[in-house]
Amino acid sequence: MNPQKQKNPMLRNVAILLVVLVGVGALAFGAMALNNQIKDRRENDPRLVLLRRDAESLSEITVTLQGQQFALVRQGNSWLMDGQAATGISAYRVDEMVNLVSNLVAAEVLEEKPTDEALALYGLTDSQTMVEIVGAKDHVLLLIGGKTPEGAYYAQVQGKREILLISPQTAGILLRPRVGYLSVPGITMDRTKTVWIELHHRNREAMVVQEDLAETSLSGLSTWKLTAPVEHPVNLEAIQNFMQSCAYFSPAEAVAVGVVDFAPYGLDIPLFTLTMKDTHGDGYTLAVGDRIGDEPRVYCRLNNSDTVYFMSSYNIDTMDLDPLSMAQSFVALVGLEGVDELRIAGLVQAVMRKESTKIVTESGTEEQVVYTLDGAPVSEDASLAFYIGVVGLESSGVINTTVEGYPELTLTFIREKNGLPTVELRFIPYETGTYAVANAENFALMTVRREDVEQVLTLLQEYRDET
Repeated sequence: MNPQKQKNPMLRNVAILLVVLVGVGALAFGAMALNNQIKDRRENDPRLVLLRRDAESLSEITVTLQGQQFALVRQGNSWLMDGQAATGISAYRVDEMVNLVSNLVAAEVLEEKPTDEALALYGLTDSQTMVEIVGAKDHVLLLIGGKTPEGAYYAQVQGKREILLISPQTAGILLRPRVGYLSVPGITMDRTKTVWIELHHRNREAMVVQEDLAETSLSGLSTWKLTAPVEHPVNLEAIQNFMQSCAYFSPAEAVAVGVVDFAPYGLDIPLFTLTMKDTHGDGYTLAVGDRIGDEPRVYCRLNNSDTVYFMSSYNIDTMDLDPLSMAQSFVALVGLEGVDELRIAGLVQAVMRKESTKIVTESGTEEQVVYTLDGAPVSEDASLAFYIGVVGLESSGVINTTVEGYPELTLTFIREKNGLPTVELRFIPYETGTYAVANAENFALMTVRREDVEQVLTLLQEYRDET
């Protein structure tokens, strides 16, 4: 074989790959350049620029929506709504409109010389919706036609032939109804001071969650509990996540005022009604109704007023929760700091106590905590280990029922010295290999594994043998 003609296949493949990559890169660069050219042409297309003036030069903006008209009129440095001082009108919304129309640009030119049939097709023959802008040197009347499936609008400047396309974002400001300029009450609830949350859902049981101020004060840790539909401790992480979701709920814009019939908005029987209160009883009630078509918005009502707003539907799905999903997944019903005595009955009989005694030292009299098991002293580590073993029992399942039968084990937490109610836990045989953990009325929210309970009782027996 002639060595001059011999080719390395690998080198040949690499060369081919490089040629392909260079070709693809050139195509991509060419496409990007073409897109930029199109973009530049659109941005610099004079047909798309409907008005470009200093906002200070504008004197009046009149909006006509389906024959209903209102006007923003400049008076000095302020804007009036329908010739009156804009009391209750959002300055932010007015500024948003003024800034938009002072640099009003269409998204696209659809047709340069449309026929009468085309005008009718686009809804521009007898338009009842228009925006009139008057300035020191300008007078623009923008006729608004039909709406595209994407939310854009067909439009035409009076005196010109081109049919334009107005983007959904621009249309949302241009075509805002008069009621949309009303000031919206903000929700300024400080979540760190929230102590009461009530949630009524259209298809679920009502849920009430409140901070257990006595437990919080005693332990120094935020402690929450369900009080409806049942009483049970709340998982702290769950309630924090829930309140974080609530931070996104706030009315954005008014839709209707003086409403009597809330059914068209789904607010006669709201999807959910959320009430939050602080330690002073102050707070708010937010009712959320139906979604607005396919838009990421929902109707809402604040503090039972007669005004309907819309708000973002972001995080709305977090409200569709089972109250029991907020329940603590452990048996941790009580904080150790508040327990004076733990009585154990059933499979094991025992009494654990925490007592304070005064001892005299060289520096004076000091208070010392002594732990006892059936009257005999035990180490604090031993007492804590057993207690943590009990309250750390992890749920093996969530139930919501009254349990029949007698408990094989009963734990009674006495907390009288701290002015707290006694808590009783009953471990009642449930399904195979589990106990239902019930209260004094045999109502249970969770089950625990029998083997986990037996391990804790074994631990107790070991400490008893040591004493």
